[in-house]
Amino acid sequence: MTTTSRAATGHEDTDPGLEELLREVAPRYRVPGVSVAIADRGRVRRAVTGHVSAASAVPVTTATPFPAGSVTKIPAAAITVSLLEQAGLPLDTPIGVLLPALRAAAGEPLGQVTVWHLLTHTSGLDGDHLPVLADGPDVLERYAHACRDITSAFPAGTRFSYCNAGFVLLGAIAERLTGAAWRTLFTRFFVGPLGLRGTRVAEHRGPGDLVRGHIHDPATGRLVEDPGWEQPYLAPAGLVVATAGDLLAILREVTAGTTGRFAKAASAMAGAGIATPAGHSVPGGVRWTPGWAEWDFDGLRVLGYNGQIRCQVTQVRVAPGHDFAVVVATNGLGGDGVARAVFEHVFARRFGIRVPPLPPEVPADEHEAPPARAVYAHGDTVLTFGRRAGQPVVSLGYGPALAGWSPAAIDEAPLVPVADGTWAVRWPQAHRTVAFDGPPAGDARPWAHYDARAFRLRP
Repeated sequence: MTTTSRAATGHEDTDPGLEELLREVAPRYRVPGVSVAIADRGRVRRAVTGHVSAASAVPVTTATPFPAGSVTKIPAAAITVSLLEQAGLPLDTPIGVLLPALRAAAGEPLGQVTVWHLLTHTSGLDGDHLPVLADGPDVLERYAHACRDITSAFPAGTRFSYCNAGFVLLGAIAERLTGAAWRTLFTRFFVGPLGLRGTRVAEHRGPGDLVRGHIHDPATGRLVEDPGWEQPYLAPAGLVVATAGDLLAILREVTAGTTGRFAKAASAMAGAGIATPAGHSVPGGVRWTPGWAEWDFDGLRVLGYNGQIRCQVTQVRVAPGHDFAVVVATNGLGGDGVARAVFEHVFARRFGIRVPPLPPEVPADEHEAPPARAVYAHGDTVLTFGRRAGQPVVSLGYGPALAGWSPAAIDEAPLVPVADGTWAVRWPQAHRTVAFDGPPAGDARPWAHYDARAFRLRP
């Protein structure tokens, strides 16, 4: 078993060319600080720029921990898949078999949901089901109880819709299989064996968590800090805090082709998944496997995850079979643009290939127009489509359960048709698209996919 951080093995050095790129693109996307780590055939390269906060003089270093957001789901999947394999249970095991709190719902839509559905975000459950629960050692079990009445938007396995709730339930399953708390399991599987000194599960902000997320305020032109934190039960879905180098070590441990203790789990995580049409999942994504989003970079299979939490963006990409992995951690909502610039740079340098560009705008008459007036909902999140001066616009709002997400709200952003059949949202903070799906009813279709979530048309 490995006893030192995988990120610390092999030759390490800084990457001056990449640091120059970061100094150029971070201000362009209004991101105060960035940390990048790259593993390439035994060599680890690092690059950093900026500060932990727009209001701080503390510089970002290679030892600065960033919130990983949904990148947390990669080790969460590895832990769950490994435990199921050890117990001799397949991924198509119904979750009601594993969680007593949900057995009473076995005849309901929830009873048709399997572990595979949770891993691939195809369960149909309200992905952002966020009840208020006091912290405690049994918080994941209590969350499972709170899901007895969770809403289901579509039959399991029929559609993709990003689901944080599913990964909280996976954490509860892991606890049920072992009798150990999620924090203990994460430490047992990763922190201890890999010697990850800059990593922890952060249910609460600690005194050493200096990095702050930021969003641009167009009214003042300044960056505004997001000081909030998330519900503690979201730990398996997005509450790991880690240095870029530590995340790199985790990625290398669970990427398909590894011969270590995660060999079987890594193979399953990169196995059969669900195709994701344009606009239904992450930008440019083509499939979602039981552990990863999947892209096609000029014929190269690339796996990864996009994490976003409290206006901080962390994204990762790996090329299975090539010993190549990239981590980009940022403290601004504009981190999408920084990550894309880094991926374009490093994949071109390593493989001589082009990251598929964002689709260009096309004439509006090449697309079916968005509904003139319609409201779509995903749990407590609402998309409202309309017209302003004859042009299509969209607004995004959050209900009381998601009030903490209000910095990402949108007020009548223009919609622009783009070449992959989706509509780009002209929102200065980050790249977002909307894709409509299903048989039309009047001028509206029953589904609108936004930010990897499926929104259903309200009557």
